[in-house]
Amino acid sequence: MKKTLYVGSLICLVLFFGGMVSGSSGPVDSDDGTMSAYGDRTFLSGMVVNPVLENNTVSASALQLFYYNPGIFVDQVGVVRGLTTVSFTKGNFILVWTPGPFELVGYVIGFCSDFEIHE
Repeated sequence: MKKTLYVGSLICLVLFFGGMVSGSSGPVDSDDGTMSAYGDRTFLSGMVVNPVLENNTVSASALQLFYYNPGIFVDQVGVVRGLTTVSFTKGNFILVWTPGPFELVGYVIGFCSDFEIHE
């Protein structure tokens, strides 16, 4: 029980202090219909379809993908659903796991950078 409490406290501290460091200003809509990154670090968790890794950038269609970007005053939190195309830069702190022989469905969890929602 103590171990669970310590791990939960550590995750809360990382999310809190990570938000103080990032200081995001919110999404920026560009001319090509993409909603640009929510700051430097975004936490992602969920399922994607057909994840493709090109030049350290993962692009996929989101079945259900939760994103959270802590900020100093405003937190950007949301869920991307309905096979909406998303992309993000793969770093050391994010895991994209595609079990099975066909690697059609993938699971994403961790902190990434340059998260974009393509509409």
